[in-house]
Amino acid sequence: MPASFETHQVTLENLLSGRSIYFVPPFQRPYSWECANANQLLDDLQNRFENRGDDFEAEFFLGSVILFKTSAESYHIIDGQQRLLTTCMIVAIIRDMIADEKAKEELQNLLWAQRRIAGGAGQPRFQTRKTENELFQSCIINMGGNENMPRRASTEAGNRIIAVTNALRSALTQYRGDVSGFLDHMLGNSELIKITASSIESGYNLFRNVNSPGQKLSDFDIVRAELIGPRMYDQELAVDLSNAWSRLEETYGSKELARYIRAVGLAIVPDGYKMDLIPLISKIHRSPRYKESFYEKLQSFFRNYQRLAVADLDFGPDSRVINKHVKCLTHLTNDNWRPLALLWMTRPASSRDSFRFFQALDALFHGLLVLSPRSTDVGKRAQIISNRIHEGTALDAGSPLYLAPEEKQKIKEILWELYTCMTLDKGHTNT
Repeated sequence: MPASFETHQVTLENLLSGRSIYFVPPFQRPYSWECANANQLLDDLQNRFENRGDDFEAEFFLGSVILFKTSAESYHIIDGQQRLLTTCMIVAIIRDMIADEKAKEELQNLLWAQRRIAGGAGQPRFQTRKTENELFQSCIINMGGNENMPRRASTEAGNRIIAVTNALRSALTQYRGDVSGFLDHMLGNSELIKITASSIESGYNLFRNVNSPGQKLSDFDIVRAELIGPRMYDQELAVDLSNAWSRLEETYGSKELARYIRAVGLAIVPDGYKMDLIPLISKIHRSPRYKESFYEKLQSFFRNYQRLAVADLDFGPDSRVINKHVKCLTHLTNDNWRPLALLWMTRPASSRDSFRFFQALDALFHGLLVLSPRSTDVGKRAQIISNRIHEGTALDAGSPLYLAPEEKQKIKEILWELYTCMTLDKGHTNT
């Protein structure tokens, strides 16, 4: 059945009126605008208002938003999250700046949908991803919330919401123009193309290909949407994976997380070494067998990541001694060992083999700490070990997982020289 879309040109005020509420689905990237992005939007809106001349109807085009209707009054935001949440911040800040109580209430009705449900209660107009939703409701949606913003949030996306709100509030406080007139103009003359998709899949496909104003989707954003997007068969699992994904991305960055995801993908499709990440993930999604296996390994991967950080892995009878080696590895500043450990745990292995692997990994990376090779050489060696893990030959004799005899000899020489220097220094101190 071909995809279909309803398209309407609406003002920002139209979008924020009535009983409609908007949700950011779990597969969406988190709020990612920096202060510069938000200030640029505010500057553009203010410039349009200030330079309108005699034409108060002068329009400002905010771009398109892609929605999927989940019920009569509820929508998932497929594209447009950054602009919509930022304009909500502007409305909320001005709501709390003005003194007119009636005007405050009218603005609050734009941020709080009055819904005809049991008890007559309303709901917040926008509900963000679970990890930032409580912050957004208390500091933006609730009356007066942005006047006492917390210093920090529990996630990087939450920290960006705090920083952007503070920056916008500072800019609006310093604005010398007609704040109420500016807000009326922004609400009534900022126009959007509202695209409502007939299915979440068709909305998602459009989202991947449309270029809206704002922060362009990176390949990694597309991979995230591909993995935990509308094709996800289990929405509870999608939320869990989305939260774990965000924690990993904040800890290691998108580039390193992409390496991890690729490692899991290659455990499913070993012949995918020459593929970029997006084609590799697409190939996995085309095969039900690959897809099921991939999600099992991805879940295991995220669980093991959390346990790896605290050296609390379950390998059966050898767990205690293996975790001692893991604990030693976690103290290293070089994290190249971590993708190898996670990759090892995506493959079936006996407790004894896992002990041999982590013992060798511990010795290797502490040995490399002494040898101090170039970071590029360490990265190349890690890639070769990764390939060996895929091939099932990481523990074979001559594997780069083990320190070579000449490396061991060099380490002994360096440590002996260090010991000699320390002994001499101690002798000088005593005399």
